[in-house]
Amino acid sequence: MGKKYSFLNKVVLITGGGRGIGLATAVAFRKLGAKVAIGDIDLELAQQAATKVQGFGGYLDVRSQNSFHDLIVQIEKQWGPIDILVNNAGIMPMGAMVEESQAITDAQIDINLRGVIHGMKAVLPKMLARQTGAYRQCRFSGR
Repeated sequence: MGKKYSFLNKVVLITGGGRGIGLATAVAFRKLGAKVAIGDIDLELAQQAATKVQGFGGYLDVRSQNSFHDLIVQIEKQWGPIDILVNNAGIMPMGAMVEESQAITDAQIDINLRGVIHGMKAVLPKMLARQTGAYRQCRFSGR
């Protein structure tokens, strides 16, 4: 049996955390004692969700590396470095893919793929430097 991991006072950033699965994840992490930061493209929704979990809510457009940077600076000023990143933001248009516009296809790639990559590039270097987070728990770095 492996060592039980404690989320107490761990700093968790959840992208797209203003509603749905992201908000449910935020509630679960808060119940485990984590400090929860919610990033969402809808700032008002992020702040409302953060209030529900006694957390931090800020604007985040996962399509932008600068947006990740700006939010992370705010979180680190308040709580310190991010321990856990939940790349939850995503879109899933309904309907036949062959009828989907190129703009929708591009948005899916920008949010669902590039958004995850932007998030990892924003937090992973600091995790690696501290030998914590994804590096420590999953040996995810590939190094």
